Amino acid sequence: MREIMRFLYIIFLLFIVLPGLHGQFVPLGPVGGPSYNAAALKSNGTGQIHCIAFHPDYPKTNLILAGSVYGGLWKSTDGGNTWSMVDAVQHLEVNSVNDIAMSYSEGKTTIYIATGSSNRHWPWVPSCGVYVSTDMGESFTPLSSFNRLNGGFRFAAQKLVTKIAIHPTDSRILFIASSDGLYRSTNAGRTWKLVLQEDEPEPDYMTNYNATETPGIFSVAFSPSNPRVIYASGKEIYRSSRAGAEGTFSAMPITDFDENAPRSQSSGMPSVQLQTRHFNFKVVSHNGTDHIFCTALAVYTTEGNKKNYYYRVYHHNGKQWETCSTANLLNQGNNNGADGVEFCKIDCPPGNPYLLITGRTESRISTDLGKTWKTLTDYCGNAHADIREIKFSPDGSMALLGTDGGIYKYDVATGAVTEQNNGLSISMCHGMATSPLHPYHIAAGYQDNGVDWYDGTRWIQTNLTGDGYPALWWDRKEPNKFYCSVNWSLMGINTTRRSHQAVSTGCNSAVEQLYQFPQPGRTHEFISRKNGDKKIYYTSNSNHATLHDEWIVITDPWVHSVRNFLIPNIAPHHLYITTFSGGFWNDALLRRYDLEHLDRKKYDSDCRNTPLCTTDCYRDYKYLCPEVPAEKFNGCKNFYPASSVAISSADTNKMWVAISYDEKFLNHPRYTELCNDGYRYRLLRSTDGGEHWENDDKGIPEYPVEEVIYVDGSDDALFCCTKNGRIFYKNAQMDSWTEVDPALPRSRITKMEVNYCTNRLYISTYGRGVFYLDLLSYPPHRNQRLTIADNTVWYNRYCDIGSDVLIKSGNELRITGSWVNVCRGCQIIIEPGASLVVENSTLYNTCGEAWRGIVVSEGTNSKIILPENIRDGEYKSW
Repeated sequence: MREIMRFLYIIFLLFIVLPGLHGQFVPLGPVGGPSYNAAALKSNGTGQIHCIAFHPDYPKTNLILAGSVYGGLWKSTDGGNTWSMVDAVQHLEVNSVNDIAMSYSEGKTTIYIATGSSNRHWPWVPSCGVYVSTDMGESFTPLSSFNRLNGGFRFAAQKLVTKIAIHPTDSRILFIASSDGLYRSTNAGRTWKLVLQEDEPEPDYMTNYNATETPGIFSVAFSPSNPRVIYASGKEIYRSSRAGAEGTFSAMPITDFDENAPRSQSSGMPSVQLQTRHFNFKVVSHNGTDHIFCTALAVYTTEGNKKNYYYRVYHHNGKQWETCSTANLLNQGNNNGADGVEFCKIDCPPGNPYLLITGRTESRISTDLGKTWKTLTDYCGNAHADIREIKFSPDGSMALLGTDGGIYKYDVATGAVTEQNNGLSISMCHGMATSPLHPYHIAAGYQDNGVDWYDGTRWIQTNLTGDGYPALWWDRKEPNKFYCSVNWSLMGINTTRRSHQAVSTGCNSAVEQLYQFPQPGRTHEFISRKNGDKKIYYTSNSNHATLHDEWIVITDPWVHSVRNFLIPNIAPHHLYITTFSGGFWNDALLRRYDLEHLDRKKYDSDCRNTPLCTTDCYRDYKYLCPEVPAEKFNGCKNFYPASSVAISSADTNKMWVAISYDEKFLNHPRYTELCNDGYRYRLLRSTDGGEHWENDDKGIPEYPVEEVIYVDGSDDALFCCTKNGRIFYKNAQMDSWTEVDPALPRSRITKMEVNYCTNRLYISTYGRGVFYLDLLSYPPHRNQRLTIADNTVWYNRYCDIGSDVLIKSGNELRITGSWVNVCRGCQIIIEPGASLVVENSTLYNTCGEAWRGIVVSEGTNSKIILPENIRDGEYKSW
């Protein structure tokens, strides 16, 4: 009996301690591997891999670690054939892993990881420092002595940690390269000394917003033959022969880069600028000599200011630098330098400088000290493009390539290249969309990996390669069709025929957001926006299959850049847009446009493609400028760029605006100068249609908020996500936001969407694919009801119901000329003395899922009218 009581007590404790187990996000993938790729002609790949590390005792241990941008840390114990997530990393402040270093001594393995990304190019991921594990990755703890240096390495500090080097025989000696400079520890990280720093300040992003180069030291390595010799790179390659002590580094400048530069036909030598920042280099010792191989990227400016980029490899033979090859190692069609030198990787096996692999978009291999090169992996052939990492195994038997499409293996003995993505779930989703007509259908677009769709059981590739951007939309009329933007071109996908067709429109290029009116009879009307554009486009298209029509510009010329737009179902005649200029000073406005008369048949040709505020065609617009309380505002509106807006489905006067800062300005002194106490608002609320605003970010940590969404037909239920991948929830009964699922990986969230067919919250992440949360099982959301406590009319609207609806005694809910989508598992409850009147309207679930009908209470008794039994003419069933 005592054992039974103890068992019941344990169950009781688990019930108390783990109340959120029924409210956790469920990963949907996609996951790399045979099951994912079987339906495709060939693999599209998966997500970015930025760093790879073999265990020092490989292949005896067979352990390999790989790090991804916002995809966390992954491990393989079978030589890279399969991969699994290292759970301890995915819940750090950011789970982006930029470098990995391992030491092995007396049977003990120590693992160091550097968080963040390697450059300031999008997606910019600031470092939250270095973490260390002594239990083979089961747990990681912050390397606090380093993380606290110089103001601290944390998300808000906007710093980089780029490389970790461990002494080959004395694991107490560590070097860490960072945006602060090069740090050294000689006592296993207990104390640190800044030993190398380049004299160049952080770029002033107020005056040079597009600055991409970060000062600091980019890479560091020990000499394999003499570990007292240390090499590092920044603007130059540096060398110290005195164990890296402060003041002992001297530059090894590359001076002959121009020697074989291509010449202009008319003016001889063009102007050349060597991108001397963030050199990648490899040191290998052979016959007592250190051979250094260094990648370099140069910009050649010819007539007409045309810029061409040339990528070369240099070799230091122990005495001087020499050019390995005069050929441009960039492949055709990718002659650009936007990613800088940090994108040019190189490696060779231990002790063998003759075998080299280098890569940028493609990879090249040399077997003669870099004198000649041939293609190893081409742009769209035997491996994915864009080489982020190259790492040979300690035994020299293979090399693993980290790409934008995951990991590929080069077998030295056979020369074969094979994909090694089995188990990796690191898809970098730009966005996703769920179907309003077909249960559990999802479409997702990825960075450099095209577009896939999910049929409820598996992901199916569309064979559209390249960048799958956020303009994803399932058609509201044809259940087996969705739209997507691939390489900025709008495409229509037929999932039944597994075919795609380009959509030829006036708004085809760079489409980033697409909206289709949901009302029956209006599904031929679309609104869209382009990336970085100041315009919103509208079309009313009779040829629904192709959208081939002329699009009308419906925004005014004073908009700098449209960041997001929303058309609430409660008011389909209103278009809300959030704007951002992209610089330190911006208009940061929320605007509303009236689309009441937006019928293209009523316009003459003079109104087409004409800005809103210059004609009488579209003159109804309003500034809804979020202003924080006066005592805190003090002229700071430019620091409050609105990233997203949410509108109540019951009252358009209720609205919320998410605030997302640009990280480059988070700690800028100009911010403190203008704002009294430096408080950074994250979410604002208005209850009077945008006339006045108040702070509503209680409970949200100090991170920018990327998106806020309203659960239609609920008691003011809202979800918001922060820039470092955390999701928070609030409803009308709560005075503070609460985190939804702390176990959710900290990957940047690119899209949130409630699907009222399934009553699930779906999210896409930039690094871990797609997840969903069942709202019916989520504790703060569970059992909430939309309460009708006054006589209420729903007129001429497309309405989603995200929870039960309770009509209180003495009140009436009248639904007229509307389509009401009732969520799976939800019901309408009518108390005694209350009434529900449905006139010329439809109550249904768009996906054909079961909703629980209408509960009519009569005194102490009640009866349920099931959807299939609503036949009296007052109700309609779909």
